[in-house]
Amino acid sequence: MQAGNQVGELTTEDLREWLPDTWTFLSPPAGPHGALLDADWLRLFRAMGFFMAEPPIDLGPQPYTIYRAAPFERVHAMSWCTHEPMARSFLPKHQLHGHYRLWRSVVRQNAVLAVLHHPTDSWRAGPTAREVIVDPTGLGEAIEVEG
Repeated sequence: MQAGNQVGELTTEDLREWLPDTWTFLSPPAGPHGALLDADWLRLFRAMGFFMAEPPIDLGPQPYTIYRAAPFERVHAMSWCTHEPMARSFLPKHQLHGHYRLWRSVVRQNAVLAVLHHPTDSWRAGPTAREVIVDPTGLGEAIEVEG
C-alpha cells in the first residue's frame, strides 16, 4: 500500500477502503515497530482525508477528550479511544510490553485523522465507543488517569 501511494497508484477511495483495516491489523504493537513508521502512517491517513466509519458519532465539544492505555514512552502515539472504559480494557494483565498506564488528553479537530469502528468497540464501552487516529503533534498534555 505504501509503495502504491508513493507513485500515485492508490486513489482516495482505495485508501478509504483499505487503510482502516490495514491499520487495525498492522499498527503497533501488532508489528514489532508497526508495519510502517509513524511518518508513513500519517502520510497515508492525510492522503485519505478525514474518515469516520459508519455509523458516525459526535465526538463532543472541542478540543476532544480522548484516552489511551500505554507505557509512558508510547503515550504520544496515533491510536486513542473516545471512552475511558474502552481504553481501560486495553490495559494488559502483565508487563511484557512495559508498565501500561491509562492516559487522558485532548486533541484539536484538525489533528483527528480518522474515527474507526471495530466490532468489539461497543462491548468495550457502549455504542459510541470508537478508536480515534490522531496526528500526535496535535495532542495536548497527556495526564495519567488515576484508578
